[in-house]
Amino acid sequence: NIYIYVCKNKYMEELEKLTRVSEMLKTLSHPARLMIVEHLNAHNELCVSEIQEIIKLEQSPISQHLIAMKNKEILSSSKKGKQVFYKLKYPQLINILNCIK
Repeated sequence: NIYIYVCKNKYMEELEKLTRVSEMLKTLSHPARLMIVEHLNAHNELCVSEIQEIIKLEQSPISQHLIAMKNKEILSSSKKGKQVFYKLKYPQLINILNCIK
């Protein structure tokens, strides 16, 4: 029956979206990552060394946090010369975080 197929398809699409959102929220469940997100929101875009200066963590863990958030489509990046700059892929994300605070 076509109706059952359409309903099942919509259910699967919704489940995939919610799974993606759930994975994004799990990725954000680290204080350092939340700090990075807040500072990216305040500054629009930052490179790793700028983030390091602001949150006072070593470059290696910062890079790991940035990669994890980029892999979950929380951040996007662009290369300018030798530096990689990061920014929020969805700036509206900060509204969700503000509601939770």
